[in-house]
Amino acid sequence: ALGKLLGGPVVDACGGAKSLVAILVMLSGSFAAMARCQAAGAKLLGSFATARFATAAVWTSCAVALRSSFSQHGLAQALSLGQVAMRLGASFGS
Repeated sequence: ALGKLLGGPVVDACGGAKSLVAILVMLSGSFAAMARCQAAGAKLLGSFATARFATAAVWTSCAVALRSSFSQHGLAQALSLGQVAMRLGASFGS
């Protein structure tokens, strides 16, 4: 839930495409770190928490990137409405 709630304002400030790439790099790095773990410990826990945060935030950045991509075709308002619904849903449950 933290990634969904905090990811929205950060994505809005940075832009959809830039934040999408940054989040996917963070997600890839956390998966690689989990794959290198030999035993359960702090490194595995931190990598897993980072992956959960990134997974929650990636949907918001994807929605913003899609909205900006389709803004020329008059679909930006519909995509914005869907994005608001997604954020409200994240506020009520994860």
